[in-house]
This record gives sequence, C-alpha cells and structure tokens, in this order.
Amino acid sequence: MFWETFRRGRWSLFTFGLAANVFPILLFSALVHDGALDPADSNQIMMHIVFEQIYPFCFGIAVLAARGAPARLYALPVRTSTLVVLQMLQAMLVISAEMLASAVVLNAIF
Repeated sequence: MFWETFRRGRWSLFTFGLAANVFPILLFSALVHDGALDPADSNQIMMHIVFEQIYPFCFGIAVLAARGAPARLYALPVRTSTLVVLQMLQAMLVISAEMLASAVVLNAIF
C-alpha cells in the first residue's frame, strides 16, 4: 500500500508538502528581514507550534487523495476493520514523516 500511494501521488505529495511549508517560511523570512526574530522568544516557539498543527491539514489532503478508492481493497481476505486501520496507519505515518521533516527544515533555516 505504501508503494502504491507513493507511485500514485508522488507529485501531489511533493507539491502539497512544499505548499504546507511556504507560508511559515515566508513569515519567518519576513521576520528575519525585519530583525524581529529571536530564537529564544516564546512567541516564535508558539508560532512554530501553531504551524505544526496546520501541516497535517494541508498535507493530509494529498495523502488521502493519493491513497485512492478503498473499495478496491475489500476483495482481499482481510476484515474491514483491518483495512481501515492499515490505511489510517499509513496516512498517519506519512503525515508524521512530513511534520518531522518540516520541523527539522524550519529549525535548521531559522
């Protein structure tokens, strides 16, 4: 299922992953340019936490679209609850990896 998701949605996952990070990068870049960004400031940490909560919504759209129709999986000799858990687990793992990568990149840049 992972391979199929990445094959079907390779461009949309990449595009939405970048799109989820554009606004925080633009905002933090503007703050750096104005000299208003202090790494030890609690407001910057709060902005980073808020952006970390927005990433799953932006990137989750691409993950759900890349998974495809779940009806094709019901022919397998597996219970329906197992199929649902596997699909949600896959989506959660991909979104968690994107959130981790976004946090590392934003922390490295700013």
